Amino acid sequence: MFGEFTEDAELLAWCGEHGVALMTNNARDFEELHREIDHAGLLLYYDQNRPDEDPEGLARVVDEVFTQYGATDIENEVVDLDEWYDWLHG
Repeated sequence: MFGEFTEDAELLAWCGEHGVALMTNNARDFEELHREIDHAGLLLYYDQNRPDEDPEGLARVVDEVFTQYGATDIENEVVDLDEWYDWLHG
């Protein structure tokens, strides 16, 4: 359904319509879009190596974000996963 050439706005809108939070390292583009498009939540990470270096740690961070926010309170929120990672693993 989505591929390499999917527009960021189209992807974010689809996620919002279907209640799917979006996790991405394309923070620059999505930080701007989140003000224009209703969404189910944006989970941003800036450390490009984190998923390869500590995938379990990143998964724990995402789990903790949803534990703290709940599934619906994260709507239209932007979450910096790097900050949460440092908080949980610091």
